[in-house]
Amino acid sequence: MDATPTTATVAAPRVLVARFVAAMRAQAGTFGAREGAALALANALVREWTAIELAELEATFPDEVRVEGARYRRHEPGTVEYHALSGGVAVRRWTYRRCGVHNGRTIVPLELAAGLRHGATPALAYAVAQGYAQVPL
Repeated sequence: MDATPTTATVAAPRVLVARFVAAMRAQAGTFGAREGAALALANALVREWTAIELAELEATFPDEVRVEGARYRRHEPGTVEYHALSGGVAVRRWTYRRCGVHNGRTIVPLELAAGLRHGATPALAYAVAQGYAQVPL
C-alpha cells in the first residue's frame, strides 16, 4: 500500500492536529483515559471520512456500466456494512445485473472501484494478510 504523503496532505494535518489538541485539552482524566478518548475520536473521524468517500464514489456510477466487456444495468439498492481498521461503515450502494441475463449474478461497481473485498476495505484486508503472514490466525 502506497501512503506517500504529498505537500497538501502534510500541511492539512497540522491544522487538524491543532484543533485536535485544543479539543483534547478539554478532556478530563488520566493520560490513559485521554489517550483512549483521542483514539476513539480519531477512529470516528476516519469512519466518517470513509463513509463520505465511498458515498461520493458510489454517486459517480451511471445506470449502466461495462465490466470486462459485459454490460451491467443497475439492479437493486441496498445498505451494506464494510469493515475498516477504524470500525464498521454502513454504505448505501447499488448492485448491477448483467444485461439480458435473467437472474444472473450481480456485481457491485463500488466494490470493484474501491478495492473492497469480502466486506473489507483495502487497509483492513492488508492488515489481516500481514497478520496472517506472521502468525496463522
